[in-house]
Amino acid sequence: MRLSSFLTLILTMIFFASNSIFCRLALATDAISPGLFTSIRLASGMLMLLPLILFQKRLHGTIIGTKQQDHRLLSIKIENFWQPLMLFGYAIFFSYAYVQLDAAIGALVLFPTVQITMMAVSMFQGNRVSFIELTGFLISFVGLIYLLLPGISAPPLQGTLLMAGSGICWAVYSLLGQKVTESILATSRNFLYTLPMVIILLIVIFINPVDLDSESFNLSGILLAGISGALASGIGYVLWYISLKNITTTQASISQLAVPVLAAVGGIVFLGEQVTNRLIIASILILGGIFMTIFTRKK
Repeated sequence: MRLSSFLTLILTMIFFASNSIFCRLALATDAISPGLFTSIRLASGMLMLLPLILFQKRLHGTIIGTKQQDHRLLSIKIENFWQPLMLFGYAIFFSYAYVQLDAAIGALVLFPTVQITMMAVSMFQGNRVSFIELTGFLISFVGLIYLLLPGISAPPLQGTLLMAGSGICWAVYSLLGQKVTESILATSRNFLYTLPMVIILLIVIFINPVDLDSESFNLSGILLAGISGALASGIGYVLWYISLKNITTTQASISQLAVPVLAAVGGIVFLGEQVTNRLIIASILILGGIFMTIFTRKK
């Protein structure tokens, strides 16, 4: 892997971890509701990326904004809605899960689920997985199981299932992204095509009396959702699609397991979250799987 590709991947993981921090910070302080956070996040990502198309900016040597590409951006095709659907599913499950989960715990559920899903699809497609890669995968899986074992420090089941659903959606979104040739165009279209789903979500929030009573927000919540959408999501997901061009499915799935550690550090620093023995042991097991896979790929 080239140095530029590696640095892009590292920056992407930082953006991913930031999403966990921003979401948990907003929801833990009751600054905004999960539904409104998701809506503002996706809308902000769309607003951040559309100017990149309209004003013909350059990113990683890719020229965007031609008439042909603009036409493709707005083309209505069934196949163009799978990625937006997965993006919306990931975002909505993500927000509602973080009502119950700490930033580190949420990331430790999300990204191992992504890894398991992506590697399972890769093996189902007949791609070769080495013994060391498989061992690393199993070690990471054991770490996830240990984290979720019943006990006083085990995370809530409902929040865990929601985050696992978010991870499955993100895995499918990433797998579909491996076929993308124009990262900015594809990511911009994905955010744009979530707009109908966002509108439906807002309608449900504001016409349902139960949701209307529970949905509240303030300026800090709006700002956190906007930053999460515009920077950590909008720019971060463009970088992710760029990274997917230079790494294998296995590397893509494993590399994301660095996010829980970054999220754990952020949770301790910004949210005052506690570090438990279970979290430490699970992190060691999960990260051990990362390094085993990276080592065998370099070799």
